[in-house]
Amino acid sequence: MTLVETGTRAVIAAVFGPTREGETSYANRLLHHLSPEMLVLWDRGFDSNDFLTAAHATGAQVLGRIPSAAAHQSFKLSPTPPTSRSSAASRCASSKPR
Repeated sequence: MTLVETGTRAVIAAVFGPTREGETSYANRLLHHLSPEMLVLWDRGFDSNDFLTAAHATGAQVLGRIPSAAAHQSFKLSPTPPTSRSSAASRCASSKPR
């Protein structure tokens, strides 16, 4: 798994290991490379409360898809209007610092 800068495509960090470990396990090993001036984009599947809490603790802004049932208490969910790419069940989660 890699952490890549979107504009330049520069690799910031990478972790490797056996396929029997899940992606979130590898992603956790990359979190210490995040900083508050970063915007992190990720795909679905990174929605465990422990992972969301750890990502939020880095100070980085995070944009990713999570089901409403996976929202951690430090995230506020609000409905988003349906578009051609989203369903009425979509939610927008915004981080609320404690």
